[in-house]
Amino acid sequence: REAITEDLWTRDALSPRDRSVVTVAMLIARNQPAELKHYIDVALDSGVTPAELSEIITHLAFYSGWPNAMSAVSVTKAVFETRGVTPDALPDTSPDLLPLNQ
Repeated sequence: REAITEDLWTRDALSPRDRSVVTVAMLIARNQPAELKHYIDVALDSGVTPAELSEIITHLAFYSGWPNAMSAVSVTKAVFETRGVTPDALPDTSPDLLPLNQ
């Protein structure tokens, strides 16, 4: 664990924020919700916004599968509730849809 926290996460080539985005995406893709909770917190502490985390989950749903994304939603929702993140901090969920006949 020390090699990760005292070496990998302190290297100059990527910022802690960028490392958080990569790590969260990887944990979603591999469906590892137990580890995801910690790294959602790390991401928020590193400057990743709730809206960005929401968009990462949405993006990964198409690449890693809906079950993985839904698992991530559950974990992230709990973290957001603990931190007092409200829906107004998240992207709009009501896009304009095309009529059914188009």
